[in-house]
Formats: sequence, structure tokens, C-alpha cells
Amino acid sequence: MKKYVYYIIAAVAVVCIAAALIFTNPFNIGKTPVEPTTVATTVPTTQKPTYVIEGTDHEDFDVLKKKYKDIVGYISISDTNIDDVVVQAEDNDYYLRRSPSGSYRFAGSYFADYRCDMVNLSQNTTIYGHNLRDTSRLFGQLNKYKKLDFYKQSPYIKFDTLDKKAQWKIFAVFITNVKGEDGVIFNYREPDYETDEEFLHFIERCKRRSYIDCPVDIRADDKILTLSTCDYEIDNDWRLVVMGRLVREGEDPSVDVSKASVNENQLFPEGWYKRKGGTRPVYADEPTLK
Repeated sequence: MKKYVYYIIAAVAVVCIAAALIFTNPFNIGKTPVEPTTVATTVPTTQKPTYVIEGTDHEDFDVLKKKYKDIVGYISISDTNIDDVVVQAEDNDYYLRRSPSGSYRFAGSYFADYRCDMVNLSQNTTIYGHNLRDTSRLFGQLNKYKKLDFYKQSPYIKFDTLDKKAQWKIFAVFITNVKGEDGVIFNYREPDYETDEEFLHFIERCKRRSYIDCPVDIRADDKILTLSTCDYEIDNDWRLVVMGRLVREGEDPSVDVSKASVNENQLFPEGWYKRKGGTRPVYADEPTLK
């Protein structure tokens, strides 16, 4: 009898773990692209970050492909500990709690949105990573970009694909809501746009939300990179977004950070003003809650 009780307890435990992995997905964007939702995440105190691939040149993708079957690139940002492979699965759930090798890891991996073309890059390539509050792992250190001084210190993202080394000039840093009660949802993760006008209008809307006025221009034929993680400034159902523009062929890769400044007219979701006060800037093309 006791043996059957043990079997029942084990089965229930497996079901609970599976449900937790599905329903606590902070990106919650599987086969149907909807806005991400999340719950607060607590970091196990016994788990240590292990993200640097020791003894391996990250540019040697032939070596890395033998180790990580779903690798699509490598991301690094100076003056942070962001430095690891990027993987991509057939959905946005698989690598939430898995390392790039596929084994269980609470912090998950850096992973590209499954809808993005990682060979002929989409207009907007989105990479996700957890922010686990302790800031020591994955995208926790993106919070630094809310400050002008850090942007001036490190205005680039290095993201190489399997067949191209690439640098991206950061042009926007903002937070946004994922619950409709905090304002109309801003979709910053669309891989491609039907017209040049639609794409450039999207870029304008990103820049007006940015903490920093970044001296980086965007053209209709440019490619952009979007880094998305959780933000806890309001609550755990908000997102922090850092966006970069691919350095063009023959372009000076430097950024004149002396021209960067704090955005004094930054646009936040309506939920921000309800909690923090202030007056929301009015734009005719920005929908509001009824």
C-alpha cells in the first residue's frame, strides 16, 4: 500500500513542476504571440552563475555548435557580465529553465524569439533573458542603462550570428507594461513590418519612451536588436527593453556619446503615472485607455 502512495505523490510532484514551468513563463509567448506575463522569481541561494564558456573562443562557432545544438549567436556587453551563447527553439518556453545545452537551469538561457529569422535577420530580432533581481545573471545588469552615465560608458551591444560578427548601437532604453490595466500594450517585439513608414513610426514610438535621447539614427533599411527582460521598478509584470541598431557596412562604429542626454519628456505607460504621479505627454498617435 505504501508503495502505491509513493507513486501517487511522485506523479503529483511531476505534474506540479510541469505546470510551474508553463504558467510562470515571464515571456509567455509560445506559438501565439501575446504580451508576456510573469510572476516574481526568487533565486535559490545555493545556485551560482555559470555562464562563461571557459577555455572556448566564443567566435569559434564550429566548436560551439557541437556543444549547443540550438545556438544562433553570441551576445556580450562591455562593463556587464552579459557574455554567453544565444539559442533558439521552436517556441519561447523551452529555454526558460534550461541551459544552452538543454539541462535544467533555474536562470534559463539567452534565447531568440522563435519567430525571428536568425539567418537573414528579421528587421527586429528579439532576445530574451531573465532578470533575477540579484542582477548578477543574464539580463539583470541591463538596469544600468536607465542611467545616462552608463549609456555613455557602454553604448554598444555585441551580438554575433553564426555567419556574421556584428555590433549594435543602442538607441532606446525603456520600460513598458504587460497588463492592460496599466495602459494600452506596446508591442515592441514584432519581427518584421509591412511598410517602411510603419517601421519608422515604431522606431519613433520607441525613442519617445526611452530614458536616454541616444544620438543614433535609424533608416528604413536598418536592422534592430531588442533585448527584453523583467523590470521590478513598478512590479514584476513590467518589462525593461534595450534596443540597438546594427552598424551599417562601412559606417563609423563609434557613437558620439557627448550628444546623448536624459529624455526630459519620456513617455511611460499610464500605470506609471497612477503610481508615481506626474503628467503623461500627449501624442495623437499614442492610444490611451478609455
